[in-house]
Amino acid sequence: MSNKKFRSVCLLTGICAFLVSGCNFGSQEETPEADPPVQDTQQNIETETPDEEVTAEENIPIGAPEESEVGIIAPSIHTEDESPKTPVSSSSKREPVADTKPFWQSENTMQLNNLKSVASAGQSAYNDLGTKLGWICKNGKLYAYYTGQTVTTDTLVSNGYLESGLSADDYEILLVDGRDLAEYEGAEVPAESMNLCVFAASKQSDGTYLLASAAGRAGQISSVSYNRLLARYNQNHGTMGRLSSASAEYGRILNFVGLYEGSLEDYEILLVDGRDLAEYEGAEVPAESMNLCVFAASKQSDGTYLLASAAGRAGQISSVSYNRLLARYNQNHGTMGRLSSASAEYGRILNFVGLYEGSLEDYFVREIRKDNKYAVVTFSSKKNTADVKQHVLRNDNNFWEVVYTNLQNVYYPVTSINRALPDFNPSLLPDYNLAVWKSYIVRRDQSLVNTMISKRLITDESQIYYQCGTDQYFYMVLTNGSRYVAYKIDGVWQITHVNSDYEANNFISARTGQDYGFILLDD
Repeated sequence: MSNKKFRSVCLLTGICAFLVSGCNFGSQEETPEADPPVQDTQQNIETETPDEEVTAEENIPIGAPEESEVGIIAPSIHTEDESPKTPVSSSSKREPVADTKPFWQSENTMQLNNLKSVASAGQSAYNDLGTKLGWICKNGKLYAYYTGQTVTTDTLVSNGYLESGLSADDYEILLVDGRDLAEYEGAEVPAESMNLCVFAASKQSDGTYLLASAAGRAGQISSVSYNRLLARYNQNHGTMGRLSSASAEYGRILNFVGLYEGSLEDYEILLVDGRDLAEYEGAEVPAESMNLCVFAASKQSDGTYLLASAAGRAGQISSVSYNRLLARYNQNHGTMGRLSSASAEYGRILNFVGLYEGSLEDYFVREIRKDNKYAVVTFSSKKNTADVKQHVLRNDNNFWEVVYTNLQNVYYPVTSINRALPDFNPSLLPDYNLAVWKSYIVRRDQSLVNTMISKRLITDESQIYYQCGTDQYFYMVLTNGSRYVAYKIDGVWQITHVNSDYEANNFISARTGQDYGFILLDD
């Protein structure tokens, strides 16, 4: 009996151990979720359903959510790759970030962009036009030497390098070395601008100056630093003049020139025609130098001059011959001035112009400028006042001969005439350049004629004896001798009476700063 009870106990113990081990085998350790979402209270209340109420037609799977008083809750289906997502409230969505920069900063950025535009336009214009228009650095500013005006945004606009809209009063255009600018506190000069370069500067409300080059922002410096920078380029170094050869300074300067050249000999650089030099005893001019050519001359201990050109030795001539050679290129031929239309010489010169032109007709003369050897005549035919011509004549024993023609087609008259006529004084040339202006000159303007009629200055165009001008300025002389200057304001012709062509030129010059003598009849 005892053995039977023992066996029963062992059998029950084994069955319990098996059941316990089976339950543990199927269990997995789960990590509880932090802050699980709370479901509706009704969903957490399980309704006990008697076994007899479950029918075969329902086919509710084991473990499926049971029906509550609200209804059947649809199961949540998750894939293995899907992770729990945190609900996102509408208030946490990212809205477009508004520009939170302070007003002054965006204003500064816009101004910097404008500065870069001005500097880029100035640099391009300087590179393209600087040599032809004589653009230089003067007192730190970009300066048009030939016109005598500081380059501004208006200059860049008129030359097609900058769009209009930037006031010349707000920007200064500099031509300075970026290495000089970089020495001042606040400067941030780009590496590309560490040379002679165009910069644009704008004065700020606090008195400092913001600068930029074509390469970008160049910093912001104080007004003291800005003025010191410009002062480094000041061109006023005292009285200018030609140094007397008798002064001690004259010899000292030549000595330093000699040191640089590696010799203490005296050198003079000549620009003369080799054919002229070849006429003097001792000259041995190379064939390649038989034209207007550069020669170097050195005075020897015996007083003679040794000469050479790029082609080689050009001979050795006496001091007398040397001085006579230079005298042939003397440009001083007496008093220069504008010739009066009432003088007899005026008519004689026009007769020689007519001989050259092949017509002795009357001309509409703008002006004749002369000295005792040369004359410059600016004129047109009466048939077409817009066809303005310009000739140079030379006086040879009271006979005037045209020696340089059609100067109106020459863009660089000073150097061109000098190469042909080295003893011609360039000061005889008028201030205007006809080659630049000729495409703008017109002989009449119908709207101007209509304005003259509407103002009752004339009744018809036949009462206008002379008219010539541009799209902005016109000069007219009536058959009754009255003279008028017309100019446009906002595209509308304005007309003013003048007493002479001199008064007309002064009137236009006061408005434009330019010489409009090419449209003014010399009367």
